[in-house]
Amino acid sequence: MARCQEYGWKCLLSLKAGRQPTTWQETLKLLPLHRGNRHRLPLGAKDEDGLRDFRWVEDVLLGKPAANVILSGQITPQAGTLYAFITNFSNLTASRVTTLVNHAGGERHRIEEAFSTQKNNGVGLEHVFCANSTAAKNYYSMMQAAQILWILTCQGCLKRLYAWARRATEKGLARAVWEGLRGAPFPLQLPPLGQIRFGFT
Repeated sequence: MARCQEYGWKCLLSLKAGRQPTTWQETLKLLPLHRGNRHRLPLGAKDEDGLRDFRWVEDVLLGKPAANVILSGQITPQAGTLYAFITNFSNLTASRVTTLVNHAGGERHRIEEAFSTQKNNGVGLEHVFCANSTAAKNYYSMMQAAQILWILTCQGCLKRLYAWARRATEKGLARAVWEGLRGAPFPLQLPPLGQIRFGFT
């Protein structure tokens, strides 16, 4: 938050219980004093589908400067989920809070899901692949590029063009692409490989 303040950036950051205990405790104490800072929306067409509940408190203690805290809960017949954010956006209203959580908060969760895929679905991002920091950064950059290409291929191409691809799992699509590449190998006379170098002046 201090770095964002220093550069004049607006931000919305995740706040986890226990990560900032003083901020969390103060938020819980201040919530009953700001009963007007709440907004509730249905999750679906009917109330039985569940509810989204937004609550917020401004000027909560978090070092210097103070921060604003937004709580966003999803309540369905199956479960309840709570998301908490700290932000330096001020003059919070129901409309502004909803926009912040839906857009910025949603984008953050999509990014975290991509990293979770890298860590937990076979790539093993958390493992140490080498002791050389430059080599580790290069490996990670190649892995990021590979994942971006796969997302573009899977979500941007296959699932948009083919009904069978929309019904398949990503693992199934990866196997289909692999088998297709084995069945239709690259031609023997490929153009020579080249390099693209970017110069900075």
